[in-house]
Amino acid sequence: MNRFVGVRSQPLLAPMMDGGRPNGWIAHVLCAEIRDDEILAHVEFFLSRHYRSVVYTVKLGKNDSAAPLAATGHIYRYFVEGPVGKFAGEARPLIVTRRAEGDPLKPVIAR
Repeated sequence: MNRFVGVRSQPLLAPMMDGGRPNGWIAHVLCAEIRDDEILAHVEFFLSRHYRSVVYTVKLGKNDSAAPLAATGHIYRYFVEGPVGKFAGEARPLIVTRRAEGDPLKPVIAR
């Protein structure tokens, strides 16, 4: 499993880790990235002010095509006040930037 799933050392929403973590809300973050040689998905569950969530990276496959380098992401945030009608939260697109090099991944399962 460690060949396909790893733990990132860097958070997906880096500015929030500088003492400005979200206050009062909980969210999940999902991003996808096409690199020169691989296609990746990054997910961070239950991001909040009081919990330093783990960021997982899943290697979806090799990029054997001429697909351009790209990245996209969304944040899925729960409403602070609780459900509104039949919805517990909202999804919003993120402005995503790519890193020049990949994050070295830690194994998700320790041996």
